[in-house]
Amino acid sequence: MYLVRRINLDRWEPVDGFPSPEVPAELLFSEFRAKGNSLSLWTATDDVQQLEETALAIVSAFSKLETFDLVWFPQGDLQAAKVELTHTDGHTRIESLKKRHVDAARLDAYRLAHVAHAVATAVAAQRYRRFTKAEAADLLLSATEKGAVGASSLPKDLQNEIEAARERRSTSTEGR
Repeated sequence: MYLVRRINLDRWEPVDGFPSPEVPAELLFSEFRAKGNSLSLWTATDDVQQLEETALAIVSAFSKLETFDLVWFPQGDLQAAKVELTHTDGHTRIESLKKRHVDAARLDAYRLAHVAHAVATAVAAQRYRRFTKAEAADLLLSATEKGAVGASSLPKDLQNEIEAARERRSTSTEGR
């Protein structure tokens, strides 16, 4: 089983003086904004479908679409460091995916550094994926078509993006 986290991949470019998988302190504090000494994570296998479902769970909570990155790393990486994983309902509009959420809880500097190291190691191993704004819209469009979420329950900006995705799809199938 893997743990999945949304990151800003551009921040994870190598920095002079910090060979991979070392994590500069500035990155640690810009990328990991803990709330209540916890970080939000999602569980998934490394199966493409599960990673896309995780992306859907995350993007469905957006108020406005944007390109975003996901990274995944073995759950055991955090368990070995005694990072407490607590099952909590995820902040998502997709009911069926809420239970895939966990918090890395009771984090202190030592355990947070282990989370950062797990992410850095995953980035170095290229276990990440960037979802463009258009891909995110396509995920939402598919979810509305399957009845996983009602388009009317989404913010107006997301509804507009879904409609644009529908039009793109229609235009691309007409050209075939």
